[in-house]
Amino acid sequence: MISIIICSRTKHLAEPLLSNIQETIGVPYELVIIDNTQNKLTIFQAYNIGVSKSNFPFLCFMHDDILFHTQDWGKAVVRHFEDKLIGAIGIAGGKYLSYMPGTWSSSGFWEQNIIHTDKAENKVALEAVIKTEGNKTEVTAVDGVWFCIPKRLFGEIKFDEKTFKGFHYYDLDICMQIVNKGYKIYAVFDVLIEHFSKGSLNRSWMENALIFQHKWWFKLPVSLLNLSTKEQYDLEIKILNQFLDMLRSIKSAKEVNKIAFKLLLWYRPAFKVAYTPILLFRFLKKSLIN
Repeated sequence: MISIIICSRTKHLAEPLLSNIQETIGVPYELVIIDNTQNKLTIFQAYNIGVSKSNFPFLCFMHDDILFHTQDWGKAVVRHFEDKLIGAIGIAGGKYLSYMPGTWSSSGFWEQNIIHTDKAENKVALEAVIKTEGNKTEVTAVDGVWFCIPKRLFGEIKFDEKTFKGFHYYDLDICMQIVNKGYKIYAVFDVLIEHFSKGSLNRSWMENALIFQHKWWFKLPVSLLNLSTKEQYDLEIKILNQFLDMLRSIKSAKEVNKIAFKLLLWYRPAFKVAYTPILLFRFLKKSLIN
């Protein structure tokens, strides 16, 4: 029923995870473990290999440092995909996928059903944040810690191992492919997992963020929100400033300013705003001073 695909950093999965899956999934399943202990594969390559080796109609892509807190979560997955318009589900997702480089949660309009635990200090850092009634809400993209896609879609989509490197943006890129094929994506609240590590927005993430923006700029932003042009522009500027603050740690001021100017210049909705030239001037003046 469900093929669980994991890109593993160890030769063998931890026994607690294996037992947890067996005891909680509630449907027939197979484990498709891609051994990446030598770190020779990108996450894109590993997941494509996993898809090719899978045998069941529903594919579950997940990290190897999680545990399930929901009994029969596999049945919930199957129920969600009874709706043939649903192309992917996850346990965390955002309502606005920005034009400016950022995460699925950068806009602040997001929901998740997950427990983040600091393994070193054995404490809960963040519990489920659900703002919508019901067992799911439509989102523009889901987080890669755990997400599921019907296998039949992989006749139309594929993890883009040619464009991206490393271990970031595989989730947002595959979600963009799914949305552009006319399917919907949902964050679901009837599956609860616990995650034992924190993601890192490092150099690799920043580089893939720019690659993602370059690949999809003509399709971004993707929004499920009713924002005015001014509200959307202000949100994009906020996300851009967050990204540039990170980018300054790995690039020179000249390179950062060049990237900022290009992003602002080609931001299509900006040209609908009468005060765009003033904001552009103020932004660049501040950026150049810094």
